[in-house]
Amino acid sequence: MKKWAAVMVAAALAGCTDEGNWKRDAKGVIDDKFGTYPSLDSAFIVESEEHANLVAVCGTFSINTGQHRFNERRFVVTGFAYGDAILSNTSLYIDDLDPTSVPHQAVDGPKGQARFEATSWNLYCVNDHHPAVATGFAD
Repeated sequence: MKKWAAVMVAAALAGCTDEGNWKRDAKGVIDDKFGTYPSLDSAFIVESEEHANLVAVCGTFSINTGQHRFNERRFVVTGFAYGDAILSNTSLYIDDLDPTSVPHQAVDGPKGQARFEATSWNLYCVNDHHPAVATGFAD
């Protein structure tokens, strides 16, 4: 029986990845903000190539409570990853759904970036698999 328990614990720990832990940490940051349990509809990880240990968890979440009701709101949670510890010094950025674009001359990337994209999404969530996006009204 002890052998079986050890195998089960080892199997459970083998399934714990940094990415899974970082997504869990991001969900906790969103939960702290809204006081409820968000549903992460999608999430992906981007590790910074410019800043050591900086990780961004990017994706969409939904909340449906009496006080807050969001469907598929984009988010970015940034933090620093050190070994197996939880993300530290985290920051949360949530899409405010403002379609006004930032002046193209003021930011790098595609024309028509909404404020959230220019200041958060395209800053932290862009890599070879996730291109920059622009959903604002182009000027």
